Amino acid sequence: MLTAAAVDEAIERGVAWLLDEQRADGTWGSGSRAFGHSVLAAYALLHSGVEVEEKRFAKAIRWLDRHGPGLRRTRDKDADTYSTALLVLLLRDRGLALEPRMRRAVAILARSQAANGQWSYAPRSGKRGHDAGDNSNTQFAVLALGAAVGAGLPVDDETLRRAWTWWRTSAQKDGGFGYASGGSKASASTGSMTAAGVASIAILESARAGRATDTREEDEPTSRVLERAIERLARGFEVDHNFGPAQGGVGQRQRKAGRGWLHYYLWSVERAMVLA
Repeated sequence: MLTAAAVDEAIERGVAWLLDEQRADGTWGSGSRAFGHSVLAAYALLHSGVEVEEKRFAKAIRWLDRHGPGLRRTRDKDADTYSTALLVLLLRDRGLALEPRMRRAVAILARSQAANGQWSYAPRSGKRGHDAGDNSNTQFAVLALGAAVGAGLPVDDETLRRAWTWWRTSAQKDGGFGYASGGSKASASTGSMTAAGVASIAILESARAGRATDTREEDEPTSRVLERAIERLARGFEVDHNFGPAQGGVGQRQRKAGRGWLHYYLWSVERAMVLA
């Protein structure tokens, strides 16, 4: 039987592993991925109750404060969607939501949105010149923009409207969502991406509350889109299996090993249930 003590013990083991894996300079990962890995690890530690004053955690924070997107000396092209979104969430939860760096990071995400309302891996500096992205990057961007709106930072209506329109018009016939690489709406539903759709729609509905809407877009009530996605998630839900086809070579290898992006899926389900 699952108990609170067992959950706490699992968290403690995870924290110990992360701290053991930390590099001497305070980072995780290396090279171009160091910032992304490090901000993800720091976000996990913060949510696990590790105090910012803890020596190893403080070292990670000092490194993150000197590197990555949103600093005056860095450019949009040096950012990526996952890392920038996680930075926004980390800054918000550190109580730094009104600091200039978070404002700049939010601006990077707004500028890098694709024409169809999605996000891809790499921002396009200063314009929405690319056509499409994928629903995984898009989920993270929406999480960050929702956090920004909740913290009182300005996020333009057009950015929110584009994202909202994408999610509410791109569901599959079964009500779920797929990865939709390249913006294709013919992308088979997966558990993780259906959960991403549920979370994103819930965030965007809240973020756009009280703002002007374009009634021409109301082909199907958003509440029904959300309801159908939750129904699809419920039909396919298994705690040890992410339903739907695995994407790409890595996904196929994961599927053969019985995982299929399992941890990403479980995290996405948790986000969806909290937010919806």
